[in-house]
Amino acid sequence: MNSQPMFTLDRLKERLSKTQIQSIARELQHDEYGITQLCEIIQKADVSKRTATNAAWLLIHLPTESKQIYLYPRYNELVDLAVSTHLPIRRGLLLDILLDMPTPEEIRTDLFDFCLTHLTDKNEADSTRVYMIKLLVRISIPYPELQSELILHLETLPCLSPSITSARRQALRQIRKKQFFLLNPTIK
Repeated sequence: MNSQPMFTLDRLKERLSKTQIQSIARELQHDEYGITQLCEIIQKADVSKRTATNAAWLLIHLPTESKQIYLYPRYNELVDLAVSTHLPIRRGLLLDILLDMPTPEEIRTDLFDFCLTHLTDKNEADSTRVYMIKLLVRISIPYPELQSELILHLETLPCLSPSITSARRQALRQIRKKQFFLLNPTIK
């Protein structure tokens, strides 16, 4: 039996399959040091794009419990990176990581504003804009004024790709349903 750990920093330089990523992520489940290394890698501008992308994929595939224990304390660092102009990885990967964590009580308005302004940015991948819509809904749910602003933006969002159109429709449905139940608390 091979007792050699699957995760080494050199391994991140290689092309990794989804199966390999999932296996390494399981191995990192309670490895605080390894997870910290991955977070540091995605924040460095001097690492290769492949290394940073593999590190982000590993963070995405960590079990939810590990994300809540080890990544949630780094929520603000990840948001800062997600809204920065110089990213070593695709922004959608960071937004996916953020979506898998609970939203803090004190919202990051810069994340909300960034996502709202970049919804129509054609330089962003469609999948990234879908993640933006999902984050915007999650952030706005406790705040009726943010919900109203988001509804206005979503209703005026031009029909783009099918994925963005679908995310837009689902977001509007989710917000309106939440608003309906807030206005009619006796209905279950």
